[in-house]
Amino acid sequence: MSVVIRERLSAFAQAALEWRGGVVDWPPDKEDGEAVLPPDVCLLLKCPEAVTLSHQIRDGVMAVNLASDFLERMEVLFEAEPFIGVFKIPGLYLKQSSMEEPVARAFTWRNAKVKVLSAQPTQLEYQTWHFFVSLHSEDRWEDTCSVTINPATRVEIQMPDPATIASLTPNHEPQANHLDTFDLAVRLMVAKVKSRAANFIERIDSKLKRDHKRLHDYYNALLEETDRKVAASKSETTDVKRRELAEAVQLELRRKSMEMDERYAVKAEFKPLALLRAQIPALEVKLEVFRKQSRRIHTVYWNPLMKQLEPLGCASCGAGVNSVFFSDKEVDPLCPSCAERRGLGARR
Repeated sequence: MSVVIRERLSAFAQAALEWRGGVVDWPPDKEDGEAVLPPDVCLLLKCPEAVTLSHQIRDGVMAVNLASDFLERMEVLFEAEPFIGVFKIPGLYLKQSSMEEPVARAFTWRNAKVKVLSAQPTQLEYQTWHFFVSLHSEDRWEDTCSVTINPATRVEIQMPDPATIASLTPNHEPQANHLDTFDLAVRLMVAKVKSRAANFIERIDSKLKRDHKRLHDYYNALLEETDRKVAASKSETTDVKRRELAEAVQLELRRKSMEMDERYAVKAEFKPLALLRAQIPALEVKLEVFRKQSRRIHTVYWNPLMKQLEPLGCASCGAGVNSVFFSDKEVDPLCPSCAERRGLGARR
């Protein structure tokens, strides 16, 4: 290993072990170092509480070397600890003027009357989930995918990644449980992957159809050739042989087809990499919605990073919606597709 790689590996080992509560003493000019590790880390790394670190591969040490299993062993430390960052973005500008016009510009109310009641500053958390996704068949497709959700509305928000905002700072205030958006983030991630990987899936399907055609053509040609040979034999059992050969060929064709389907089947794997929780100032806008004899208060949010109002969430499918229908009794917001399925008509 080069000197640069050795230095990077030793720095990584020290930082990772100290991050998990260990104490490391490894001077830069020394070949070996010493570490004292917590019991849970010892269990994960399968090593004693006091362990020698070394760039050399030898018995009784943890070899910090690319030729050893060092990186694979260290990976369990990161798998055992969730990557969660809790931040805030202070000092963002909030709109000061009346929200009547922005609401009218952002939304179309299809079958209800809506009145803006108030707009108040609030602190709102956004959760950005990052995933690693892999699709593999006879070929492989990999990508990273991120989803940002407003937990208050459970709607995906198309806003800038909070990690790219210069004023992002750590937030040390107590936070509520973050797992309430995980299942939703997974569903949204799956939809994104289907779109992104469409060309990959189409290519795999095309190869499967091509090879199925070749397989059928081969066995059909084999059956025709065998049939001619049987017919030319002028045997008294010609018809029986033909049926037996046809059944044998069809059986083998089905077996080969099943093997081919299995080989080309697309298997998906995903892994959550990190969750970024960012609290930002926002405007909480209260709307009073009148639908027939019912009324209900709904809340929308003006997002200072987007500089616009966020959509309402469809009560049926969860999609963000700006062209909004409302149900009769509950006055639930609905997207046009879900409203049509419920038989809701034009505004009245």
